[in-house]
Amino acid sequence: MFADKDQHPLDLTGPLRKSVITLHKNFVSGGRNEYGCYMTVAAQAGFEYMLVCNAHILNEALPPSMTVMARTPNFALLHAKVP
Repeated sequence: MFADKDQHPLDLTGPLRKSVITLHKNFVSGGRNEYGCYMTVAAQAGFEYMLVCNAHILNEALPPSMTVMARTPNFALLHAKVP
């Protein structure tokens, strides 16, 4: 799943397609440092796991519903408590 809806290399179907549509409908980007808001909306859309690129530039605490499962200097694999 790419943050930019035009970067998907595959056709999305089923529950993944529904989650992507919900995410893009409910999240409006207003700037660069919106990881927390984006991750919260993604979890609400049904994404249970997220791979965050450029995790080294996160400058705010993760949303309370997120747990870091693995981390490298540039990436973080997060698990979200899906509602």
